[in-house]
Amino acid sequence: MWSKGLEVKLCAERLGLNLSMDTFSNRLDLQKSFYLMQVFGVDLGFRFGWYLRGPYCSELTKTAFELKEEADIISNIQGQLPQYVESRIENYRHWISSTKPEHISPIAWKELLGSLHYLKHIAYLPNGKSKEAVCTELKERKSWYSEDDINLGGMH
Repeated sequence: MWSKGLEVKLCAERLGLNLSMDTFSNRLDLQKSFYLMQVFGVDLGFRFGWYLRGPYCSELTKTAFELKEEADIISNIQGQLPQYVESRIENYRHWISSTKPEHISPIAWKELLGSLHYLKHIAYLPNGKSKEAVCTELKERKSWYSEDDINLGGMH
């Protein structure tokens, strides 16, 4: 099996993600989890652009669908992540769970944090990268998040 597919499989298992790709929620969780995981230093070489719901990588989606198509073969393949990757994934998991407010779903929290990070560190914003500019841009793109929610997300 190709190594990128195996890496995605192993990381998704470690993150507790459902790779079925059957629901929008599963696909959204995959995208935001892998984006944020890469922020934590687990770089699998996926490059993200901005899409309607924030950071998105078509190559990641393609890889996940290939994994789904080859589910029988893949279920028998074993592998192990390097210890430093395991450690970074654990740091990411702890951070996500310890910062999430009760009133926001885990997927919505990942979407908010990933979007804030992307706008602050990757996107071009004509009004600059100040906290105010990033928060204003996010509010324009994702009006369903309250200003309080955006402030809870901070400038990660």
